[in-house]
Amino acid sequence: MASTSSTNSVAINSVEFGQNPDVKFLFPNNGGATLLAEKVELANKSEVFKNQFSCDITDNGGRESIPITDISFDTFSKMISHIYGTKIAIDKANFREILYVSRKYFLDDLTVLVIEFLKQFLNADNLAEHFEFIEKFDIKMLNDYMAYHCRKFPLTVINTLTISAPHKRILHIILKSPIISCTEYDLYQAVVTMLIRQQKNKVFDEEIFKKELGKMIYLIRFPTMTVSQLISCGTKPSLLSEKQLVDLLLWVQDKKFSTTLQFFSNVQRFNENILNLKDMCLKCRATNIYCKKCDRSF
Repeated sequence: MASTSSTNSVAINSVEFGQNPDVKFLFPNNGGATLLAEKVELANKSEVFKNQFSCDITDNGGRESIPITDISFDTFSKMISHIYGTKIAIDKANFREILYVSRKYFLDDLTVLVIEFLKQFLNADNLAEHFEFIEKFDIKMLNDYMAYHCRKFPLTVINTLTISAPHKRILHIILKSPIISCTEYDLYQAVVTMLIRQQKNKVFDEEIFKKELGKMIYLIRFPTMTVSQLISCGTKPSLLSEKQLVDLLLWVQDKKFSTTLQFFSNVQRFNENILNLKDMCLKCRATNIYCKKCDRSF
C-alpha cells in the first residue's frame, strides 16, 4: 500500500510501500521527496537491490537511507509500484527512464513492458530521434526492430537523418542491408538529398559533401544500376569521382573490371516489397534469384 503526503510551504512527496518499510530512498533533485519500501520485497525481485542492502547505512529512524540522483522520483515510484504488482503505464514521455531503471536494477519483466511499448511506438518517422538512446542498451530484439524499419522504409528514415554520428550509424545499417524496399538508384538519391540538406545556409563544397559519407560510398551498389541511372548519379553534386563513374559505366556496359570497382558490390539487393524468402529454397536465398520452384528469376 502506498501513501503520499505534502506540506503547504514546500511540496514534498513521501510515498510508502508495504506494511513494514525498512529502507528509505531520498531524492535530493526532486525537492527532498522520499520513498519507503521493504527490503525483502525489493531484494526478491532485483539482485541489484539484494546486493545493495548487504551494507546498512541507517538514518535516525533506523531505516537504511539511499540517495537516488540519476532517476526521477516519479519514475522510481513507478518501478517500485511494478515490483509490488501494480500495473504501470508506459508512454513516450517516460519510456526512456523506465528502460534505464529496468536495466539498472535487472528487472527483466519491466524491460519486456518497455520492449512491447516500443514495438508499437517506434516507426520510420521517429526512429532517428530515439535510436541513440535505445542502441546503447544493446538489446538485440530492439536493435533488430529498428533495423527492420530501416530496411522496410529506408527512404523515410533517411529523410529524417542528419550527419551526426548516431544518424550515420543508422545510414550504415540501411546501406549494409542485403534486403531493402527501394531501388538502389532511389537509395542513392535519398542519401544525396540528405547530405545536401545538411549544407543548407553554407557555401557548398563538394569535397566536404563526399567526405561526410566517407567509405560508406562503397556500400551503395552502383554496379547493379543501369547506365542511365549511373549517368544521373554522376550529375553534380555527385558522390562519385569522374574515374569511379567512368569505370562503373564500363562495368555495367561491358563488364570491364578495374581496381576502382574493388570495394563495390554487384550483388543485387533483395527487394522486400516483392520478395518472400519463404518462397525460396536455401540455395537460391544466397543469390538474386526468385525461385518459388527454382523456375523464375528477376
